[in-house]
Formats: sequence, C-alpha cells, structure tokens
Amino acid sequence: MRVARNVLNVRKGDLGTQGRPSSKRFAHEWQAKSAADRLMKKLRAEGFTRRKA
Repeated sequence: MRVARNVLNVRKGDLGTQGRPSSKRFAHEWQAKSAADRLMKKLRAEGFTRRKA
C-alpha cells in the first residue's frame, strides 16, 4: 500500500504472487492518507500483518 500525493495504490493478492493493482484518486492528500489508515486498521483487525521485504 502506498500513498502518492492524493492517490492510494494497493496490491491485492496471495503471498508470492504479483497481485492485482488497485488505485483510488482523492481530492486531497489528507483524504488518501486517512483512507490508507482506515484500510490498515481494518486489515490488522482481520489478522493481517505487514510483510517483511
């Protein structure tokens, strides 16, 4: 998951695969950061953790 200015980029897929990219554009950068925070909070509640590179 990456926030680049006002765009939220997410890759969805299984570990070991490239995944499917998804992008959403927002009017302001703070809205994109807020959406990323909400998504991370939801995923952590479901048991997902950050993958080590």
